[in-house]
Amino acid sequence: MQGTYLFTLCALSVFAALSAFLVFAKKRIQGRIGRYIATQFQSGSTPPAMPTVRSESEGLDGMLPASPEESSFEMSIRGNALRIIEEEAGLPFAKLKEVRRQTNAAYREAVQAISQGDASALKDGKRTTKLAQGIAALNSMGAIVEMSGEERYRQMAHDYLEAVSERKNDGSAKSALVVAPTQAEGDQITAYIRAELKEQGRLSAPECEFTALESANWTAAQRKDASLYQSGLVVQFHQNTKGFKRGEKVEVLGHEKDVVSVKRDSGERATLVLADAERFQVYRQTALELAAGDLVRITQNGYTAETTRTGKSAKARLNNGAVYSVAGFTEEGDIRLTNGFVVPKNYGHLNYGYTSTSHASQGKTVDKIFVAMGQDSFAAVIRTKVLMFHRLECPVKEIARHLKVPTAEVQLMVQFSELQGSHSIQG
Repeated sequence: MQGTYLFTLCALSVFAALSAFLVFAKKRIQGRIGRYIATQFQSGSTPPAMPTVRSESEGLDGMLPASPEESSFEMSIRGNALRIIEEEAGLPFAKLKEVRRQTNAAYREAVQAISQGDASALKDGKRTTKLAQGIAALNSMGAIVEMSGEERYRQMAHDYLEAVSERKNDGSAKSALVVAPTQAEGDQITAYIRAELKEQGRLSAPECEFTALESANWTAAQRKDASLYQSGLVVQFHQNTKGFKRGEKVEVLGHEKDVVSVKRDSGERATLVLADAERFQVYRQTALELAAGDLVRITQNGYTAETTRTGKSAKARLNNGAVYSVAGFTEEGDIRLTNGFVVPKNYGHLNYGYTSTSHASQGKTVDKIFVAMGQDSFAAVIRTKVLMFHRLECPVKEIARHLKVPTAEVQLMVQFSELQGSHSIQG
């Protein structure tokens, strides 16, 4: 893919855009919603599905709900509870504005300016924006490098591997991460990183192939449409439902009229109850080749295989977004990690851990960060936001108004996505 490639070295926390949090003080909370939150805090938990941060605030023993600021990425569906409280309840909140993890003052000042977007600024007596001012500062530091063609992937892979080869003062290896707004760019960079790792002998043969599950990102309405279910898709239940248990995975055999047939691990055939679409998700199967030395990322919460640790046999939790190093494989074909965890070979929710999308990278801290921005990246960011709002069933005109994009363009993005999704499933 031809285009422009830019990468920036800075703390991930800066580009993660989590520069502000919604914080409630117990003594300031009023009303029914406030009493509910305070009660939950006192018990050491939080309202369901709310993102949280640890706190030692005065008089508050527990967790505080946290929310990205308006100029950051849009909240996920799970963050809507905080958005509603912030916008509708009229409760007071505080913001954390100081960037703490970025220790390089020049980078910190530059990206703090970028975070202010279109705010007015003066440069050499001329009127400009904070965004332009911040980008110019990064460019003057040599933090932005422009390259074209496949060479940009090769260069980024080389710089990434050079970064993780460096050592800290305590002798431990430095950490690094590549952030790519599009999956295609991330896959390209990962391929170059793994190729160079193989040349350096840092990935041990043989490679083992596993089945990875990639979310189809269907809406509830699409999950109720029998015509979309093609052979090879995988359905996983996140809630118990009639005939299926939470966590169970079944493979789609096909559909006939309004009936979808699936196969359990035992080989038994069953019928998928489409009316229970809110209780399951649909995934596509892809191949994932792993070798000892690879980094692997967990893409959905789950558990390891049962292993003996500290004298007891138990399962360990695998958290979405966690990155581990592969140590090898068991005789049964499961994945053995360097921390002692054993991931079942049929776990499915795995991907390479060298790159991340900008959304998934939020909140992470690493020593060096490389941001890939190809020519399709900016369009992909807008398209992602459009489709997110569309999945929430927001009217097209409202999406266009919120994102400041022409209504006709939003309509085309939605229609193209629906057609593309249908074709990719049938193909």
